[in-house]
Amino acid sequence: MKKSISIILCLIMLATIVPISVISSNAVMADEALNCELGVECSGGWGGTLYSKYYRFYVPNKSHISFYCKSDYQYTKWNFYSSSGKIVWKSEDIVSKGNYNSATGYYSIISGINLNEGTYYLEVYGSFDKKFSFTIDAEEKIKLSKGVLNSVKSNKKCKFTATCKQEANAIGYQFQYSLNDRFRNKVKTVKSPSITKTVSKLKKGKYYYVRVRPYTIYTDGIYVYGQYSLPKIVKIKKK
Repeated sequence: MKKSISIILCLIMLATIVPISVISSNAVMADEALNCELGVECSGGWGGTLYSKYYRFYVPNKSHISFYCKSDYQYTKWNFYSSSGKIVWKSEDIVSKGNYNSATGYYSIISGINLNEGTYYLEVYGSFDKKFSFTIDAEEKIKLSKGVLNSVKSNKKCKFTATCKQEANAIGYQFQYSLNDRFRNKVKTVKSPSITKTVSKLKKGKYYYVRVRPYTIYTDGIYVYGQYSLPKIVKIKKK
């Protein structure tokens, strides 16, 4: 009986401690955060100890967020949180896109993510008199239509020419082809800035399955793709 009471008391304590820690963490961000406007560079630094600095920014519409940052501290962490304190973009996913510039001594990062309308917080964690700067930009989120493959023809030996429907927001088209109708193995992908693509060096007399999808690129280099079209089949000419 006593053991059961102890377990219940422990569970009650855990249930009360967790919300308090979350609330206190949110309170620290809300209390210490500096306002940061979209498109405006913010900069700062740390003293001789490890600690976090917080920045608050507002996303007016559902947008693609481009994040440009640099720091002379290799282990700087950049974490994004929603107004409720939930992490929405982990530092591990951001720093994986970074690189070091030996000429400037800075680690630079360009990355992007889609966020809904709302207030967000950026936590910058570092130390030892190091410096950092960052800019957060917002672009209208782009949604591309599903690809439409109009035709695939093999008019010449070991080649096919595919033509797709034009997509207004696309800057190019990704054509994919395979000998497998489910595109599970030996799949090859080629890109074209136009709606027509000719592919050569194919196996004569073989049947190829072809599909296409439109794509575009945000200013931070992140690609956006539409869904692949239904595939079409083409037999490659022998002569």
